[in-house]
Amino acid sequence: MGLGLSTESDEAEAMREVIGNEYGFRVHHVEPNSPGQQAGLQSILDYIVVANGSRLDKDDGTFVRMIQECKDGELRICVFNTHTLRTRETTLRPNDTWGGNGLLGVTIRFDLAQPVDKHTLRVLDVYQASP
Repeated sequence: MGLGLSTESDEAEAMREVIGNEYGFRVHHVEPNSPGQQAGLQSILDYIVVANGSRLDKDDGTFVRMIQECKDGELRICVFNTHTLRTRETTLRPNDTWGGNGLLGVTIRFDLAQPVDKHTLRVLDVYQASP
């Protein structure tokens, strides 16, 4: 998986190569007005798989150190989206002045990329007066 955008002809190959085989940092939540939101990160669907040219296929603290080292600078990332089955490049600007907690304003977890239907709920019915 490179750092460029995938094409439509790459979709089937991306599915075979990434889903169930690739690790990355899954974006679970993105705070409003955060560096993560400014970079276009999407909750649940996005996996950060490359940072500053380094694959993020191990949870060994490297990504956390990179975020800290890039505080008030730029961190180039490659993101795989499980809905579109495409990668995209974006830039994070870690800082502690955006108005919330953390340098990115995102909740992430090291995880195996899963198909979108494995982590999406479908609401079939809503009962009256339910929360």
